[in-house]
Amino acid sequence: MGNNKRYAFICAYNGSNYHGCQLNNSVKTIEGTLLEVLFDLGYLSLPISIPNDENIEEQKEINDEPSEEISLDEDNPIIKSVTDEENVFKKYRPSRIGLQRSSRTDKGVHSSFNTFIVKSSTNLVLKKDEIQDKLPSDIFIYKVMRVTKGFHAHRRCESRIYHYYVKKTFFNYKRNEVNIKEPLSKAIKYYLGCNDYFNFTSYKNKKDTKRFIRRIELIEENDYYMIEIEGNSFLYNQIRMMVGYLIQIIRDALLISDKEEEIIKYLENNFKKCFTEKMNILKVPGEYLLLYYQLFKNYNEVHSSLHGKIEVEINLLNEVTDKLIKSKMFTKENEDLFLSVIDKFDESLNK
Repeated sequence: MGNNKRYAFICAYNGSNYHGCQLNNSVKTIEGTLLEVLFDLGYLSLPISIPNDENIEEQKEINDEPSEEISLDEDNPIIKSVTDEENVFKKYRPSRIGLQRSSRTDKGVHSSFNTFIVKSSTNLVLKKDEIQDKLPSDIFIYKVMRVTKGFHAHRRCESRIYHYYVKKTFFNYKRNEVNIKEPLSKAIKYYLGCNDYFNFTSYKNKKDTKRFIRRIELIEENDYYMIEIEGNSFLYNQIRMMVGYLIQIIRDALLISDKEEEIIKYLENNFKKCFTEKMNILKVPGEYLLLYYQLFKNYNEVHSSLHGKIEVEINLLNEVTDKLIKSKMFTKENEDLFLSVIDKFDESLNK
């Protein structure tokens, strides 16, 4: 154990078949899949058996870390009653192997670039191809690299960039056929800067709900709008509800008028109520959400001479994203799911 070094796995994955990236009992996760491969190859030290109450503390410790997309609901249970054979926390001992991730993603959410940390006495840099061969095809390793002894993946990540894809017609669903590009372009800018997102999270008792959005852009990709959002940290479900609110308020405006200037005026008068007044907000599906990129600028500037930079070349990133994620994202099944979510939300408002 004394010769253990800390290694970073810089990965992309399609989240469709996983209940999030974070290690969890009884459900398939990205971390669980990666650790299983490392364990089977003999690259993780076999942990000593520990009492059940320490297992609970281990699970609590891994979940207390601040994060973006971590679910505590019935779809992604954090602590379940399992046998010793099923208990991944007892099997892998996350704190003993130094398990970390720079960002958490929820059930069904994808990532073009996420960073996972483990400690091992084996030089995992030399084992990248062997590990990749054992992983399923929906997880791709860009590189394995050493990081410094005190490296903390979540804290060292200074900025996170998410992409959310919305079919253009979703904004007009059961509304007039109006080009809403200009109103939408103006609406997204209301998110810039620091705002209170107490309406935009499934955490009912979250105390600190203010978040800073550094940048937000609207990009057209064929039949879809891609909304790019950059910030340091996000609340659980915040991004999905930010996009949901855009759809919600534009559909509300279309009930009043189909004239562009009147839609824009409606947004000016009503958009920012979401930051001050309690309201129900549409939460769109995770299937169209993508953790696109992460920035480790300070770490790379200070420590890159030791082990290299935590980064991915943009052309490779986009190539992997297209093949691994986007080629499977725009399906009829996902479209139907999205529209059913809007229908259910409309029904809930009419009750």
